Amino acid sequence: SRATTIVEQPDGRWGADHGTIDRVFDQGRGTPRTHTSSWPVASVLALVGDDLDTVVTLPNRWGPVAEGYEAHITLSEAGGDILTHAVRHVDRGCTVEVSLRDLLRDAGHHDVTVAHGEIRLLPAMPVVELPATFDVLVALVVDGVRVGEVQVGSAFHNAAVPAGVAEPEVHRTRVFSRVRGGGATRTRIFLANPAGCDGYEHTATPRVTLLDPSGRVRATTEVAVPAHGFLWFDVADLFPEGCAALGPTGWGVVRVRDTGARLYGYHVAETRGTGSVVIDHLVGG
Repeated sequence: SRATTIVEQPDGRWGADHGTIDRVFDQGRGTPRTHTSSWPVASVLALVGDDLDTVVTLPNRWGPVAEGYEAHITLSEAGGDILTHAVRHVDRGCTVEVSLRDLLRDAGHHDVTVAHGEIRLLPAMPVVELPATFDVLVALVVDGVRVGEVQVGSAFHNAAVPAGVAEPEVHRTRVFSRVRGGGATRTRIFLANPAGCDGYEHTATPRVTLLDPSGRVRATTEVAVPAHGFLWFDVADLFPEGCAALGPTGWGVVRVRDTGARLYGYHVAETRGTGSVVIDHLVGG
């Protein structure tokens, strides 16, 4: 079961998100301590600016061993080159917030506005098993106000799943999102190519397709997403003619398919003039 959190801001705006999973004393098997060739990673988007920040919340309800953990956060640019790396210690049962804007600015990247974050957990003290899965929260903050937040779960992205860990080994992508391609509401897609292992160099070439509500294909194209990098695009810019064919409502669906890599994505919808921003991860696997 899940709990839904609804937050009302002083200006009357509302935000909703579902809670994270308490994995302390999880009965599922964790990653063996001796397994070091792959690990679960949470893929997060980082949108930053003078009045915009992305804040990651690290809630240590991680298991199966209840212990303090170190969150290793690596931020990369679109081509996959590392911008900065930071470590945040999270004591058992504690919650830590991390400003991705601060991480980038502290590293001297004052002009970066979009980046891809990959989060990995390591124990602060020796444990028998490491978490095989964990959750974080990713929030967009505008002028100090949370305008959108989403739960993000980890996976062994483009890496081998250790024997005995109850998680499928997936090296393909089948995700979609409801989008709006015109008018006052614009939808942007963030598509990343994370990896829970060393030496990952595969550039993914997913096919991105725009469909109308009836399921009719309105436009399709192939894009490239480098290892550890990302693609960030406005649906109306990628498919100008396709969005025009969606009709007066502008509503449709973006579908992403790739047979060679497990990608992770977000959609961010902004309604101009209202300050409303919706953020969520793409649906599917």
